Amino acid sequence: MDTPNWALVANGSMARLLELDPAAATHWTERQCLTHPAARLHGSAAGHEPPGHSIAGRSGPAPRSEAAAQDRRTFAREVAHALREAVGTA
Repeated sequence: MDTPNWALVANGSMARLLELDPAAATHWTERQCLTHPAARLHGSAAGHEPPGHSIAGRSGPAPRSEAAAQDRRTFAREVAHALREAVGTA
């Protein structure tokens, strides 16, 4: 039996687990898709920051909130767990 070839394509809001079809070496099949819609929200819409600038008297974008970074880490752990389950090592 051939070992499957997989690819994980991910960013902070979506991850797709793909498997290469051994019969057609150029055809990838999506096996699983995970989404994290909250990662696509910005600032106060995600409930992480008050509206407006977070640094009084300064212009420009506010630094990324720690809550948003924690959301991305949590999603990355969920993706890692799903990948371990898919390969049978969970």
